[in-house]
Amino acid sequence: MLTKKQREQMLDDAYNKYMFHDEGLPKWFLDEEKRHRQPIKPVTKEEIAAMRAQFKEIDARPAKKVAEAKARKKRVALRKLEKVRKKANSISDQADISDRSKTKMIEQLYKKATPKKPEKEYVVAKKGVQVKAGKGKVLVDRRMKKDTRKHGMSKQAKGKKGKQKGKGSMKGKVKKGNKAP
Repeated sequence: MLTKKQREQMLDDAYNKYMFHDEGLPKWFLDEEKRHRQPIKPVTKEEIAAMRAQFKEIDARPAKKVAEAKARKKRVALRKLEKVRKKANSISDQADISDRSKTKMIEQLYKKATPKKPEKEYVVAKKGVQVKAGKGKVLVDRRMKKDTRKHGMSKQAKGKKGKQKGKGSMKGKVKKGNKAP
């Protein structure tokens, strides 16, 4: 018959915006056409709104596994605290220890029991080797690692002076002929 392109062109030409604007049609026919020409909507607006509300409620809830994990963590923490309380009570009941040392021991117990925040881990990237950083890790290069190390050392050494040994050091000594103040 015709090529595919010509066939499609012929079909496209058959449709236009005036296709359903025939004159002299009865009113009942036009009403019926108007009603049946529209695609059927499977649900009403109210049903859609109700479903959306339901989905929002489901999304707001935490996942079951997450909730279980949190509950487990909480139980473990409570058990730990209970043990610490018992130990603290036994320490406070002892009469042969001073109050000061009792408080110090109890503080240490509670300090051990409290969960610690994990520190950032530095991952050193070497030449030509890709490293996965992941959560809680900072990917650094060799130079940056050395710099941070040195920076930490300088913070520790600030205000401290090492032992002065050698020929010129006069620390703690008095020269002959001079009186010590």
